[in-house]
Amino acid sequence: MKKYFFILFVIITTPLLSQKLIYDQNFDGKLQPKNLTVEERDDREGEIEDGKYIFRYLSGDNTKFSIELLDIKNLSESNFVIETKMFYEDGEEDMPFGLVLNSNSDADDFYLFSISDNGYFRIQSYYNDEYHEQVGWTKTDAVNQGDWNVLRVERLNYIARYYINGVNVYNDEYFIPNGYWCGFFLTAEGQEIEVDYLKFWESEKKIDLIDNPLTDIEKVVLTELNSPTDELTPRIAPDGKTIFFTRDDHPEHFGTKNNQDIWFSELKNGKWTKPKIMPKPINNGGSNSLITITPDYNTVYLSNLYDQNGNPNGSGMSISTRNSMGWEIPKQVLIDNFTNSNQYVSYFMSQDKKILFTAVETEDSRGGMDLYVSKLKDDGSYSEPINLGDNLNTFADDFNPFLAADNTTLYYISAGLPGYGREDVWVTKRLDDTWLNWSKPKNLGSAINSSGREFAFTLTAKGDEAYMVSYEKLEGSQGAGDLIKVQLSESAKPDPVVLVYGKVINKKTNEPIAAKIEYFGLKDNKNYGNANSSPETGEYKIILPRGVNYGFKSSSEGFISVSENLDLTDLKEYKEIEKNLYLVPVEIGQTIRLNNIFFDTGLATLREESESELENLKKLLSDNDEMTIEISGHTDNVGNDANNLKLSSDRAQAVVQWLLDRGIDTSRLTSKGYGETKPISDNKTEEGKQLNRRVEFTIITQ
Repeated sequence: MKKYFFILFVIITTPLLSQKLIYDQNFDGKLQPKNLTVEERDDREGEIEDGKYIFRYLSGDNTKFSIELLDIKNLSESNFVIETKMFYEDGEEDMPFGLVLNSNSDADDFYLFSISDNGYFRIQSYYNDEYHEQVGWTKTDAVNQGDWNVLRVERLNYIARYYINGVNVYNDEYFIPNGYWCGFFLTAEGQEIEVDYLKFWESEKKIDLIDNPLTDIEKVVLTELNSPTDELTPRIAPDGKTIFFTRDDHPEHFGTKNNQDIWFSELKNGKWTKPKIMPKPINNGGSNSLITITPDYNTVYLSNLYDQNGNPNGSGMSISTRNSMGWEIPKQVLIDNFTNSNQYVSYFMSQDKKILFTAVETEDSRGGMDLYVSKLKDDGSYSEPINLGDNLNTFADDFNPFLAADNTTLYYISAGLPGYGREDVWVTKRLDDTWLNWSKPKNLGSAINSSGREFAFTLTAKGDEAYMVSYEKLEGSQGAGDLIKVQLSESAKPDPVVLVYGKVINKKTNEPIAAKIEYFGLKDNKNYGNANSSPETGEYKIILPRGVNYGFKSSSEGFISVSENLDLTDLKEYKEIEKNLYLVPVEIGQTIRLNNIFFDTGLATLREESESELENLKKLLSDNDEMTIEISGHTDNVGNDANNLKLSSDRAQAVVQWLLDRGIDTSRLTSKGYGETKPISDNKTEEGKQLNRRVEFTIITQ
């Protein structure tokens, strides 16, 4: 052990938000009892002179420590701020001096914050009879050579920030003290320092909590999924029926036993099945983890890159889609000017594939990993990541972003906000469409966040159940990191969404079809996302956030889409709605219902929400320049027969006129009103009447 001369005294407690000064020694009056040596001893001496504390290293073998005990409780687990101002009066300029922090009473477990008069600093910890350097000797302009220097250390949870004259020179993100004594130290005979003041602050630890957090949430250890090794980065599918996670160090892994592979389990009869490892090429001999799986289960985003044979190919982000043969070899997701100087990285892709979150460390990071956002570009790549700013990012690591299905609620892990443990789960809400303005983050509460570590928060589309990795030793825990399930407090839940599911079907044959599905706003025609139906079953799933009147349609070569709509402007709760989508072959005699043509009651004036459907019809006619069609109008049986016949004729003609106004030749269009004479459903119910009120077109020639 390198020999230092310490003078140790009182500890520190908790500062952070509203700081309370609890120890203020400026050496111009009576000393607080038992704090400092003020006499000559064999190897050192201290005295008060002209409002300064003079501390000298005389001689000795440097094997003993001077500990002036203060009768207080052990506060080694507290947060604190300590600040002192000192002047290097005498001694060799390259010899260290400074603060000793959080030493135990035997002075064999402590931290050292060293500076030297030639402009260097160093930060060390000492334990197990060995020094460990957080930062080796580093030159810095922050040190005032030959002048007074202010050293300040701020501890928040497991993080310590070190300052020299107001300059943040280092952040230690794993500060684990085992004692509560602090003081000054010198390292060589003949050294002398003057101390102008020494201050400690504490404060009541204020945590910004969600409203009315539940306190009786059960942390359910998922014993059927966990193993003696680490389980990492869980991702629950939006429908809550399949969970994917990374498992560390398992004999069934591809490549070497020590790498990381993706596993999955399905929820059947309320229980998780035995986990299975995902096949190649999703897993390979490298480290694999799943970032996002789309609601239709047909697209996955993955950490790291793959070569053309599916082998590991460096760091980055990849995408793989599923076809009738299985998973394609993952391809790189391109991100403009993507950089990261941290050894770790987090990604999350939104369910609509339009927004990408990353947690990386760059030149403009606040410290450690910060949260960034990128947007999908027209060429399929993503824009340069933009820092989400000081409202979310801190001086420490902020990572593991997870955007809920509502496209508004963001959960993430922060080590820099005042919480219950080393890392806690926080929630924030998006405030506008820039994706840069967010509400003040709120802690999910002590029932979810422990005094230890929580990671990789993931949530179902319903928003009531969350899954994450906990390092808390709960009953049933098996490994260091285990998967757990928790319920969410009401105020922590995302906004409600609708999960729409069904099949894409050939209306003529009732056979499933592999198709692309698009969902969009009927008022603004804005694309809100795309999905794909299963090539084997035709099944699809999409998630629609509230607040929009949606249209959606499927498309496949040689077919015409029968569009659907769903008005979610006033959605109050989560719903799951089954809705099959139909494709009609482009053949003479086929009739296609125009579901997204809208009129006000009793009128034949087209509403603006009809624009997308009309544009689709115009495109069909433009792409098939020999095609002629009849547009027909139909009503229910409410009202006068003659009036219904006229209304249906007027509505059909309104569609024809819209097409004529946009260049479709009149010879290709006819219209006819049938009134109530061709119902397709019973007029005894409102649902039946709604089905009977319709506009259709029939292919006459092509």
